[in-house]
Amino acid sequence: MQSGIWDQMHTEFNGNNMQSGIWDQMHTEFNGSNMQSGIRDQMHAEFNGSNMPSGIWDQNHTEVYGNKMQSGIWDQMHTEFNGSNMQSGILDQMHTEFHGNNMRSGIRDQNHTEVYGSNMQSGIWDQMHAEFHGNNMQIGI
Repeated sequence: MQSGIWDQMHTEFNGNNMQSGIWDQMHTEFNGSNMQSGIRDQMHAEFNGSNMPSGIWDQNHTEVYGNKMQSGIWDQMHTEFNGSNMQSGILDQMHTEFHGNNMRSGIRDQNHTEVYGSNMQSGIWDQMHAEFHGNNMQIGI
């Protein structure tokens, strides 16, 4: 996918060669194989890059992405785990995200559901937010 889609509440861009992204006031995410750095706003900061060894954090959201990261980091508002060998994830009341190369399915909560996996054939959705990421994904919503 070379381009993304956006709405008023959430913007995400996914693309192999994407150098920069787009942002809105509520949520900013950057995904790209060659992206070396990210962008941040006051509410949400996420960094995704193949060569990024460490992450960045703010008071409301903490995410760490890196090829060699085996475990994650967490805060009270948001918990995400990213690791090459992670089979399952962790959840909290506000936000649940699952990242893993061999993850077949995901988990959902009331506010946010994301499913990531190289072999994911389908996704899962909730009322507020649905995101689908996967190399072999056949169906989205």
